[in-house]
Amino acid sequence: MQSLKKDRVSVKDVSKQLAEKDEIIEDLRVEGESLSKQAGKHSEIIKKLRGKEKSLEKELNTTKTNLEEKTKVCSGHITHFH
Repeated sequence: MQSLKKDRVSVKDVSKQLAEKDEIIEDLRVEGESLSKQAGKHSEIIKKLRGKEKSLEKELNTTKTNLEEKTKVCSGHITHFH
């Protein structure tokens, strides 16, 4: 009889431990999904920022080229007046 009581207690303990572990697993799964979504959002932001950087670099190079051309034209006019 004593042995039977010990088995019941240990079954209850094991059930409780399993329930706790299941809860921990579920919490970790939810956290993992959240982190995955967050990483996806960060990835999209990085992608957009890289595209914007490329666009700004292209605009900067175009502006530099235009400035150099206009500087040459102005230098030609200044030389022409002297």
